[in-house]
Order: sequence, then C-alpha cells, then structure tokens
Amino acid sequence: MAVIACLLIGNETWELQERSLRSIRALHPEQSIVLYHSLNDNRDAIIETLRGLKIETVDIGKPGLMKVMSASTYSPYNSLEFNIKTSFKWLAILGAMSSKLDDVIFIDADIAIISALPFSSFNEIWKYYDIFVQDEGNQIFPKHPCTGFIGFKCCEDNITLLETLHKEQCSAIVSGESQHDQTIFHQYISRNFECYKKVYFMPQMLFPVGYLAPIYSRFQQGGDIKLGGHEDPFIFHANWVVGIEAKSALMDAMLAPKPSAERGVSNSSSD
Repeated sequence: MAVIACLLIGNETWELQERSLRSIRALHPEQSIVLYHSLNDNRDAIIETLRGLKIETVDIGKPGLMKVMSASTYSPYNSLEFNIKTSFKWLAILGAMSSKLDDVIFIDADIAIISALPFSSFNEIWKYYDIFVQDEGNQIFPKHPCTGFIGFKCCEDNITLLETLHKEQCSAIVSGESQHDQTIFHQYISRNFECYKKVYFMPQMLFPVGYLAPIYSRFQQGGDIKLGGHEDPFIFHANWVVGIEAKSALMDAMLAPKPSAERGVSNSSSD
C-alpha cells in the first residue's frame, strides 16, 4: 500500500494539519504516514500528538530561505513565503519515495478524509498512469490540477520529475516570479505532452475542492437551505477560502457526522 506524505512548515497550520491527520487515522488505522516538518521551538505538544497518532516525523530543520521566515505567521496564498514553503512539497514526496521505496500520496494540511481512500483503485490507475491528481476548475475557472491531493508512482521517471519540479520552483522564487507548487506543476505538464499523458485527473465529485462545499449534504449554508450532493466523497479540500479559522470551520462542517437516515448506502468502492 502506498505511503501518505504530509508537510508542516510552520506551527500556524498545525490546527489544520491535525484535523487532516486525525481524519486519515480514523479511517486507516495502520496506514503508513510520514510528516515532514519545520517548526519553531514551541513544538513539543505537536510532536507528542504525532507520536500518539503513530505518525512518522522527519525534521527538515530550516534550510535556505526558511531561516528568515516566521514559523508562527500565516502565509497568504501565492505570497513569497507561501511559495517558498510549497517548494518543499516536492522534496517531501521525493523523500518518502526514496526512503520507503513505494508509491506516494501527498495530502495537504487543509484536506479532510471523509471516506476510506480507495487504494485498490489507485493501484489500478498506476498501472496506466504515473501520476494522479485532484481536478480543479469549472465553467468559470479553467481546468487545472490541484496539487493538494496528488499521487506519484514509485519509478525513475517520477524521481527525475520531482527533482525537476523542485529546481524549477526554486528558480522561479529566486528570479522573483510569483509561482507556487500548483503553478509549477501545471506549467510543466502543459509544455511536456508526454508527461501530461501520464497524469490522471481525479473526478471532482469524489475528490472535491472548496467551491463545491455547498452541494454536499454535510455542509449546511443559509439557515434551513440544504443542498444534496454525492453521498460519500473520499476527500474534501478546504481551499477557495482564506485563513486558518475559515478553513478549519469548513473542514469541521465536512467531517461532522450526518444523521443515519441521511447517510444511505456507503460507496462500495471505498475499500
């Protein structure tokens, strides 16, 4: 079974990361999870919680530009600090792949696991594709990959790709371009058709992003108004909202148990 990799750069996102990790553990008690982290001195409680959840941790320290960044300040989307932090995603995936010699699924801190992940389906995808990634975009926003939930098959091509993505993102940061991990990945596969053909886009109705929250029956909006959606999505990504509190509230809403009468029959493919 693939290893799950996560990245915790800065104590301020722990509130989200803990929700995400607990949701994984609740559905996958024995799943291999490795968390790469760079935290400030006030980290003992976080490390103790991770031990209790039986999550392997790797302290990456404060390499490079991380030395001048605060570990306790929220980094707005696409800011310089945000882009620096997300550049470590490629190293986390590469590190997990190299140390475990296994396929890797990366999960962002603001993703709640709602139903058991379909690992057997992922293995089927990896027979024909090297990468699967959460889909994003709609009739208003162009379709593009959302790298918050992305899986890499363990192979030499992907090792080379991960090294390339990290180098290109670092180059963009140094040159002053405003580019984070998602932009780097999207641009790379868009100009490399052979790589694009190896990417499988996960359907949004089963792996939804933040703007789809109102269509799910777990999330109530507007008083008594309740909109129905797919009964059992696998994950929910609390993007498209800004700030720790807003993301936490959205994750809590999606993780809140529904009355049994509304649950219906669970999705049979979520093994």
